[in-house]
Amino acid sequence: NSTSIESILRLESDKVKEKLKKVKEIDLVIRKSMFTHLLKVVEGDSDGARPVKSAIKKELETPLAVYINSNYIPVGSKLVASYANEQVKLVLSS
Repeated sequence: NSTSIESILRLESDKVKEKLKKVKEIDLVIRKSMFTHLLKVVEGDSDGARPVKSAIKKELETPLAVYINSNYIPVGSKLVASYANEQVKLVLSS
């Protein structure tokens, strides 16, 4: 069911946001384009939360880790995650 997948997706992405805030003091904003992309990745999968967690890890957490490890991000910054042109976009915002 699409609504329950979306709920799981929101819960799991909130966990990523909370962890990033707690560990790195960075606010993560996830744009609708990113949610739409994640929904498409798990679309049609009937295994519940497992594919959602996998998609978030691959499509959001891994790009976040690469971005954070290769860029200076001041404490208290806002990082915006979106999806465009077949790729995840991460932009530091003020």
